[in-house]
Amino acid sequence: MAFNISWTPYASPNITGFYEGMLYANSVTENWFSPFILIALWIIMFMVLGRTNKDNGFAAASLITFIISGMLRAMGLISDLWILVFLMLTGISVIFLFKD
Repeated sequence: MAFNISWTPYASPNITGFYEGMLYANSVTENWFSPFILIALWIIMFMVLGRTNKDNGFAAASLITFIISGMLRAMGLISDLWILVFLMLTGISVIFLFKD
């Protein structure tokens, strides 16, 4: 059984900055890298900002993640679906803020 060692599953990356690194990571993970980064950022921000008040932490984490997702959408790294997901999450967090 012979193995073809010269075969590579992914093209050799030519990464010169943040944008090219994100594009390459998205191409390798079939466009799931950026959404997972946003979800991880939301979880980290919620844990840090929600220490004293969970509603404020939820709202702040959702708003910041929505703003970052807008920037990533402007760069073409995520689809419109993720913008809507974080917009709805921000709307739900505003409802939690004003429920009292």
